[in-house]
Amino acid sequence: MSNWQKTSEGDFHRKSQHLASVGVTPQKPSASTIFVDPAMARRVLAKNTHNRPIKESQVVRLMAEMTSGRWKYNGEAIKWSIDDVLLDGQHRLTALARMDDNFPAIPFLVVRGLPADTQSTMDQGTTRTAGDQLVLEGFLVRLIRGSSQAASGSTWSGSVWRSSAIRRSQARSATRR
Repeated sequence: MSNWQKTSEGDFHRKSQHLASVGVTPQKPSASTIFVDPAMARRVLAKNTHNRPIKESQVVRLMAEMTSGRWKYNGEAIKWSIDDVLLDGQHRLTALARMDDNFPAIPFLVVRGLPADTQSTMDQGTTRTAGDQLVLEGFLVRLIRGSSQAASGSTWSGSVWRSSAIRRSQARSATRR
């Protein structure tokens, strides 16, 4: 691991000093959890000056999750730049902003102080597929061969379905209790 990949507090300060010596002044982002109500979401979105177009289907889906109680605080952050520009979170905030004013405030992780050019790197991860969700819920088991074979270049992967009868049986016994 190179010295630039370490993430301790001391390393941050050392890197900051180096960047300052070449004319770059980095800012350390801050993070906090705040409760946002519909009125606050509307105020925030009034200053939304640099973002992609709204995907209406995404907003409708998020509104349905919020109103049904399926919305979960999962640590996905609303992100702001050093210049106080909304970088990430406009769909979540738009969904909340469309709610009635009496809709309860919901918690969001908020990260402030990111460089504005980091927006181009956001939402670039792999989308979680239905198969991925089945693995997480225990319906599907993924098998991957050991690392010694992976190192030799002969990798193999596959999927094995659990018996659906077992899952149905577990669901029936849980509802009978």
